[in-house]
Amino acid sequence: MTDETLLPHIDELNAPFWEGCRAGVLRVQQCPATGRLMFPPRPVNSWTPGTEAVWVDVSGRGRIWSVIEPHPPLMLNFTELAPYNAIVVELQEDPAIRIPGNLVAAPGAAINSVG
Repeated sequence: MTDETLLPHIDELNAPFWEGCRAGVLRVQQCPATGRLMFPPRPVNSWTPGTEAVWVDVSGRGRIWSVIEPHPPLMLNFTELAPYNAIVVELQEDPAIRIPGNLVAAPGAAINSVG
């Protein structure tokens, strides 16, 4: 495993999403005119251009749309964590929104806690 930890690039656009994650809350953007949700974060409102999207908390519930256990790990930084899984979840509030992540045994557990 390399010494370099793989962390997301946090910028002005996606900071509210990652702040929510740190607080244990899933946040996505929403068009205030239509109520439609958007993910991943976008600089321009997809549903009503010219209207600024707002950040809203969602339930964090959904349905696993896809799951994979990479063999061998596709990224060297994760070799020592193998086996681990990667999932894509359809958001309960809008199944068109699919969010990638890892399925873990408990909040804060390692990504290889469910194998």
